[in-house]
Amino acid sequence: MPDSVVQAKVVDSLRKSNALEAYWRRPITGKQLQAEMTRMARGTRDPAMLRELYQALRNDPELIAETLARQTLAERLIRNWYASDDRFHGS
Repeated sequence: MPDSVVQAKVVDSLRKSNALEAYWRRPITGKQLQAEMTRMARGTRDPAMLRELYQALRNDPELIAETLARQTLAERLIRNWYASDDRFHGS
């Protein structure tokens, strides 16, 4: 994957994390990131691929949390909060 694509994904993830805090006062916590990493590890359909991703991230738990878990968690949380927020959909 080209660096530009990786960078775009990181920027998008950070924007979504910031939106969660700014619009809904729901910052992503370390506890949530840990729970997401656990969920990903337990629920993966391709354990070998997940191991490869972890190895590419030097098996660094903080790096894994900030790259893999934050992206997935922020996407899911923002989708849920946005879907139920009348400020964006009217009454």
